[in-house]
Amino acid sequence: MLMDHDDAKEYLRSRMQDYLVTHHQVRNLRTNFQCVNASAHAHADRNPSMHFYPDSNRCKCFACGVSYDIFEFIRIDFGLSGFDETFKKACDLYDVQIARYVRKDNDYQKAFGQRCSEHPGISGMPYGKEFRRPSGTIREIPDQMSYYGRCVDLRKHSEKAMCYLAKRGLQEETIDYFQIGYDPSWHHPGTRNRPTERIIIPNSSNSYLARVLDDTLILGEYDHPKMKVGRQHLFNSRAIRPQSVVFVVEGEIDAMSIVQFGIPCVGLGSASQYRKLSDFLRLNPDNAKGSFFLICLDDDKAGKERAMDLSRLLDTDGFQCAMSNGLSAPFKDPNERLHMDPEGLGDVLRRAWNECQKLRIRRESA
Repeated sequence: MLMDHDDAKEYLRSRMQDYLVTHHQVRNLRTNFQCVNASAHAHADRNPSMHFYPDSNRCKCFACGVSYDIFEFIRIDFGLSGFDETFKKACDLYDVQIARYVRKDNDYQKAFGQRCSEHPGISGMPYGKEFRRPSGTIREIPDQMSYYGRCVDLRKHSEKAMCYLAKRGLQEETIDYFQIGYDPSWHHPGTRNRPTERIIIPNSSNSYLARVLDDTLILGEYDHPKMKVGRQHLFNSRAIRPQSVVFVVEGEIDAMSIVQFGIPCVGLGSASQYRKLSDFLRLNPDNAKGSFFLICLDDDKAGKERAMDLSRLLDTDGFQCAMSNGLSAPFKDPNERLHMDPEGLGDVLRRAWNECQKLRIRRESA
């Protein structure tokens, strides 16, 4: 996620609950737990004295008399010295990218509007409606459907874009279903980096992923191969329906790779965003009634840890789930296997879906 410095600090502070669960294995936030500075207590805080306050996203230790936010936790846990070092570590933990040149005044909006008129490929992207947060006013991009439509047309007439998607193993039917587009001169509104060719993957009516076509491209210091615009949502949430088996992966392209075989799948965006699924299910419980979720995050340390966290979270919320880290083996992820071994991927996906369906029916009838 790309944010300016102030919005990033506020967002990271809001992840306090997730940090307590993930890094300190706190399972009940309504009761006291051991102080993060337990070594400073005379008896190592054997009678837990720290309490979490969700309204302020802070913790207080009644024995120490000290209040902590997430940055203090990270500084202590990782043995860091100053705030800059701590802030950078927090950004790494939660996949936050800092846009150093974001400005929110009228002069910036005028300058950006002029830049859009000079580059038709990015027109329709100035910031739109306002909404309030405790720290002040920030802006969110407006409905992007017209922009997506132009990008789809550009993709259909771009041999380079179609070749890139074909190399990823995606069929035209899948590409059209997800309304994948192409912008030949994409430029993020929050940076001053030069325009680049990007595949545009809609995430909602006002958020999307912009991914470079050339992975070897040398980008600017604050530019990235995969950049997200707008408030990100669970990718392909329409796949979640009552009495269904739904696969859960990290990336958007991985989700599309699995859907291509007719199997419902959602994408989190990254392993650190595993709470997106839980948040969606809490807001839409009827969509997931009787559903079974197979968690298939990447087979690396972060993927395995977040898969465990998501499994515990879904189990606590009363949803059926299981974990599988072998769908892509020996490849990195489902999309790489789709490109290298499509028949093998199809076979393992269908077997996994059938097993999950049996488990879902068995638990439903129990």
